[in-house]
Amino acid sequence: MTVVEVKNVVKTYGDNTVVDDVSFHVAGGEVPGLIGPNGAGKTAAIRMRMDLIHLDSGEVVVLGEGFSEAVKDCIGYLPEERGLYKKMHVIDTLTYLASLKGMGSRPALDGAIVHGSAGVLQRGLLMRPCRRKYNTSG
Repeated sequence: MTVVEVKNVVKTYGDNTVVDDVSFHVAGGEVPGLIGPNGAGKTAAIRMRMDLIHLDSGEVVVLGEGFSEAVKDCIGYLPEERGLYKKMHVIDTLTYLASLKGMGSRPALDGAIVHGSAGVLQRGLLMRPCRRKYNTSG
């Protein structure tokens, strides 16, 4: 099953076209990567796929449908620069990010898995499951 499909997407800022007629798809179980030099449009393509910026033309389909709040709750995005306080503890960051998705502090803390004698956070936050079930196995 195709979990992400990007069709003929175009994004411009003024006279500058940053994404020009890009199309690709990602099947369930695949791990995609976008490779290119700075300014090639990789970040813009990801942000459009996440509905963080609006595309000028084309279509993005995720989990078989256009963007809705239910679909957004089932996907995540971790930018290269997290844009948060660099001195903030990881557990506090996870709790904050969970609160943005409507999760309370206690469930967020309970969902974090801590391993190792030094208490290093080895895995991220176990968020509540998607409200919908998606078959991504094909």
